Amino acid sequence: MNEIARFDTPIIGPTIIVDPRWIGAAGLMQSAFYGALFDRSMAEALEILDLGERHLIANKSALMAAETHVSYVRGLKEGDSVRVTFRLIDADDRRLHVYQEIYHLDGWLAAAAESVHLNLDLEENRVVAMPEMAFADAMTMLRYHRSLPRTKHMGRIRGLT
Repeated sequence: MNEIARFDTPIIGPTIIVDPRWIGAAGLMQSAFYGALFDRSMAEALEILDLGERHLIANKSALMAAETHVSYVRGLKEGDSVRVTFRLIDADDRRLHVYQEIYHLDGWLAAAAESVHLNLDLEENRVVAMPEMAFADAMTMLRYHRSLPRTKHMGRIRGLT
């Protein structure tokens, strides 16, 4: 576990400025770039859990998204400053269930995502257990993150109702 890891709040990433190249014809950030911001946040959290690049190199495995649901709440514009939060909702030795939010620095929620990630052996293309120490750290993180209140965007059923 990274010595600066903090599990008592969601992990909060650094400030990111919305790049003009991310803006579509309507003047708002395109959906693919929301995904890129969530991916960046996930990568930062995996480094804290020692499931990032070192894990990939040492174990020839990586956490890969199996399912993602995004709620777009409010559009972002060029130059907006945002931060992405990460919290663990559930985990077992092969999977992480993650919840993330993108917040404008003015305090409003732009988007939320809930996803499941599998630890995939890249040589055998099959799901495998995480290293014991990384799993133990994930369980510690989970205990802290479970103490946080649920949000209205967690566990939502997708549909027209």
